[in-house]
Amino acid sequence: MDEELSEKIDKLIAMYHLVHATEIGEARTKAEADPVVKGILESSQTWLSSGDLKSKVASLASTSEKTVQRRISELVSSGVLSTRREGTNLMYKSSGLLG
Repeated sequence: MDEELSEKIDKLIAMYHLVHATEIGEARTKAEADPVVKGILESSQTWLSSGDLKSKVASLASTSEKTVQRRISELVSSGVLSTRREGTNLMYKSSGLLG
């Protein structure tokens, strides 16, 4: 990607954050109040396999992997969590949308 395009994209992202600062802050506060969501976001700063993420967060939040999977699905649907495939593994990483 050329430098000019990269700068334009960075400006668009900055404008988005300025315009939606209140909504982003509210979503971040809501996420931090849910120990499962908080655990998912803290654990997914780098790419992590589905199995590893579910087991790690279930242990941290003292909940079932099924509950963790439901929250993962919600976060993917809202764009808060990114996905990619590595072979047969589904990987997750925080998109950074909530800062």
